[in-house]
Amino acid sequence: MEDDAACIFFKAVLIPCKREAGILAKTDRIDARVLRAFAEAVTSCNLHPPEAVGEHKWSSANDVSEKKRKQNQIMKRENRITALAAALALFASGLTVAAATDDINPADFTTQIDNPFFPLQPGTTFIYKGLKEGSKLRDRFAVTDNTIVIDGVTCRVVHDKVFVQGLLEENTFDYFAQDMDGNVWYFGEDTMELDKKGRVVSTEGSWRAGVNGARPGIIMEAHPKVGDHYFQENAAPVAQDEATVLNLREIVAVPFGKFTNCLQTKEFTQLEPGNIEHKFYARGVGFIYGIVVKGGNERLGLVNIIRQP
Repeated sequence: MEDDAACIFFKAVLIPCKREAGILAKTDRIDARVLRAFAEAVTSCNLHPPEAVGEHKWSSANDVSEKKRKQNQIMKRENRITALAAALALFASGLTVAAATDDINPADFTTQIDNPFFPLQPGTTFIYKGLKEGSKLRDRFAVTDNTIVIDGVTCRVVHDKVFVQGLLEENTFDYFAQDMDGNVWYFGEDTMELDKKGRVVSTEGSWRAGVNGARPGIIMEAHPKVGDHYFQENAAPVAQDEATVLNLREIVAVPFGKFTNCLQTKEFTQLEPGNIEHKFYARGVGFIYGIVVKGGNERLGLVNIIRQP
């Protein structure tokens, strides 16, 4: 009976989830593996509809006591199914939580990041300008030659400086690596917020994969498709950014140039549910334009790319 219950749970709950395994694999590989394993197990189950296993035959109009006995058996069986389903759900959840971080294999990653929508060539500096709540905004995103090992993975270090009205407001080191499929992963950041005198007043938002339960997220998919959803940061309650792919054919004009077939994403976080930002990425260039569409007044566009010879 328990085997039949497991099959019911597999077919009713886990097979539909398998359809999402491709996306789950990008942000939590163990989820996809567990779902696939469960779904594959279904194929070996011999599950029959109620008529085939004889539920209707158990009921006899000529034998009331036998009918009651069979009804009790059915109720007990249904209770076992419910209990087993709950246990299996907890089992799958436990696997996900316990093994997600351990599933990262350093051999699967490289610091040579050449994803067409997020290339990070050392010696390249991206310059952005815009407005933030009416104040002039400037962002200097520099891909360094430096690397750092986080959660066993060697990552590329990017130095990101944000200036507001000419004063350095945020000084951040971001850590990225690319897997063998071409997905760019975000392994964390060390960020500092400065006051007008250049003094560090906060490091809120800093996180690293493998520390305090934090896991790496996907900053850019290898093959984005409209509707894809993924976590960019997995460090609750510090950072929990998410993204959804909205479009792959946007036309965007910024001071640096005009681009076609751009990738558009919606980015948001459960930590600030009222904020939504749209970002645009050009193939062969990377991030070119961002605008806050809800929860603020901010926009930023690419004005120059400096490449060291």
